[in-house]
Amino acid sequence: MASSSSSDWEFDVFLSFRGTDTRNTFTGHLNTALKSKGIRTFIDDKELRRGEDISSTLFTTIEKSRCSIVVLSEAYATSKWCLEELVKILECKRIIKQRVVPIFYHLEMHDLLQKMGWTIVTQTSKEPGKRSRLWMQDDICHVLEKNTGTKEVKGIFLNLFGLKEIHFTTEAFVRMNRLRLLKVYESNLSDDSDSESTSRKRQCKVRFSDDFEFHSDELRYLYWHEYPLQTLPSHFKPKNLVCLCMPYSQITELWKGSQVCENLKFLDLSNSKFLMETPDFSRITNLEELVLDGCTNLCHLHSSLGRLRKLAFLSVSNCIKLRDFPAIYELVSLQTLDLSGCSNLQKFPDISQHMPCLSKLYLDGTAITEIPASIAFASELVLLDLTNCKELKFLPSSIAKLTLLRILALSGCSKLGKFQQNSGNLDRLVELKADGSTIRQPPSSRAVLRNHKASASSLPRTSESISFLLSNLNLVRLNLSDCNIKSGKRLSHLGILSSLKSLNLSGNRFIHLPCIFEGLSNLSRLDLHDCRRLQTLPLLPPSVRILNASNCTSLESILPESVFMSFRDCLFGNCLRLMKYPSTMEPHIRSMATHVDQERWRSTYDEVRHDISIEVPQNWYSSTLGSNNNFLGLALSTVGWYPYCDLYTQNDPKSESSPLCCFTDGRTYQLEHTPIESDHLWLAYVPSFFSFSCEKWSCIKFSFGTSRECVVKSCKVCPVYIKGTINDHNKPIGSADQGSKSRSIPVRLGRVVSASTMVGTEPIPELDILSNKLG
Repeated sequence: MASSSSSDWEFDVFLSFRGTDTRNTFTGHLNTALKSKGIRTFIDDKELRRGEDISSTLFTTIEKSRCSIVVLSEAYATSKWCLEELVKILECKRIIKQRVVPIFYHLEMHDLLQKMGWTIVTQTSKEPGKRSRLWMQDDICHVLEKNTGTKEVKGIFLNLFGLKEIHFTTEAFVRMNRLRLLKVYESNLSDDSDSESTSRKRQCKVRFSDDFEFHSDELRYLYWHEYPLQTLPSHFKPKNLVCLCMPYSQITELWKGSQVCENLKFLDLSNSKFLMETPDFSRITNLEELVLDGCTNLCHLHSSLGRLRKLAFLSVSNCIKLRDFPAIYELVSLQTLDLSGCSNLQKFPDISQHMPCLSKLYLDGTAITEIPASIAFASELVLLDLTNCKELKFLPSSIAKLTLLRILALSGCSKLGKFQQNSGNLDRLVELKADGSTIRQPPSSRAVLRNHKASASSLPRTSESISFLLSNLNLVRLNLSDCNIKSGKRLSHLGILSSLKSLNLSGNRFIHLPCIFEGLSNLSRLDLHDCRRLQTLPLLPPSVRILNASNCTSLESILPESVFMSFRDCLFGNCLRLMKYPSTMEPHIRSMATHVDQERWRSTYDEVRHDISIEVPQNWYSSTLGSNNNFLGLALSTVGWYPYCDLYTQNDPKSESSPLCCFTDGRTYQLEHTPIESDHLWLAYVPSFFSFSCEKWSCIKFSFGTSRECVVKSCKVCPVYIKGTINDHNKPIGSADQGSKSRSIPVRLGRVVSASTMVGTEPIPELDILSNKLG
């Protein structure tokens, strides 16, 4: 193709487009606008029919155009002729420097762009070894077996999945001396673990010739999952390599001595279980990210690691044989250091100079005995994780200089004694985790936690330390679970936490709770599960919405105002002594109860399937009795374990339909593995805002069931009205035990939840259709 001068242009613009997509819309309007401005524009008015070829005249027209505008629409890549045009346009761009302007018209479309690119590459040559990119497994195998690769090949992306065997030879790569990208991996895109192809995957063997070498010094990206050799080829020259990723490799030593890798930025050898030591980093000066996670035989990190000035991310987690870490001299760009799970790492090194970028330090699960005083050089630290550092004995006073620290995790530090006294403070601290630790003297509340305003996940097990920490905190979440608190009096100081929203006291040994809840005006969740000595539940504030008192096996008494005023969810699973509610509850229940008009609501009960079907009269929704001002919803109850209820709506009671929704007690999963020692009563409520309408709700069916092969012994459904809007001479609409008395309970509109309550083997009559959304 001869180069063209400005006098040779026949057209200013050549329009390439998919006719069926845009001829009469966008491209047509674009053509009109260009011509109105005096721009000579070529648009092909002919629609090629299937089987026809693009004429050589059209290719000549492209060559004679100063600029090409390519309208990439949704169907563009599906047209053979459009892609042939595009190949020609890109050829003109490369050879005669033609200007190309792409327009993405309603295009997603990433998959379509990728497909278009693949098609263009494929059409450049019938011989795969002469294409710039190779990604089809058959094409790559052909090139490697026939040694047909050429310098045109810039990238190879080989998925080994489904191959039985493949050979890599020096001869196959010798002419691919401009190879820049090489990725070898295994991926089952169908994700069908039972397919025949999965078994073929396990049979794939990768073989190398004895003299295997890469002959490309141009390689920028090398990714090889499960690389099968113990080292890189001896003559491998990584001087231009930017990214080297070899996870799950068989490498024992990356290379001998030091290599000039001044362009290498990313090195990932994670889960290379035979790697024993890292390479010399002294000539890899631009490394930014190093990942060595799960290298379980890694014993030694080269000392040059501590001098990588551009290293921003270093992760060496779960390297269980690593015993020391090199001195930190010049890691001035390091942002994240992860040594978690290095269970034999006994010492964290001194920091010799300011680390202005380090924000996250993970030392959890290590065997370190102390944190060096030089930690103060990490002045930008936001997160310090020391969870389960079981040999850690103390923290230095210099930790108070970490004024930006927001999260300090000390959970499970079973030998940690105390914070050193200091004159600094941790003003930014928002989360202190110390459950399972043995801190005898926490940080001074005035000096260290003076402005702690957000939340604390958990505090020390020793209750003597609790009040010391709380005096000036505006906590939102407080976890005191498993703190071995034997006396409720030790919790009396919690009443000052007016901002507290979530309180976890689970697993403690107190018998009574103090009257502290009046001051907890914002408390919305209270966890008491596994408080096996707790006998009574005190009056709780109306702000509480969620209560978990499961496995409180000594619980006998509940104040009715606590449970039925405002709760959304309450769980009393395996409260074996809570056989019934105290007698003081009965007048409350009776005063709230009303009955339902059985004549207006016709119901049937299927004893085998535990289904309750209700026929709603057509005029009920518009009547005064059933007006939206009075009708609040439907109360459900069942006796069983881990229950659920499917709700069906239909116009024909005999027709089949899919459930509209399923109501289940989502919190009983916490008791899923608890032995079942008695029946449970489950209570729930379907509010009227579920859009009750005559058209959709002329027939309503509730289908009850349980998981874990349990039995539904009783189930009931009852409409709920505002108190006093109907008379007191009617019965519930649906029941598995039609002989027992049932009452509906007024509830607050707009609350949908469920509760699980331990009762005796017979359901309590007053609670058969009781909702837990009262008040």
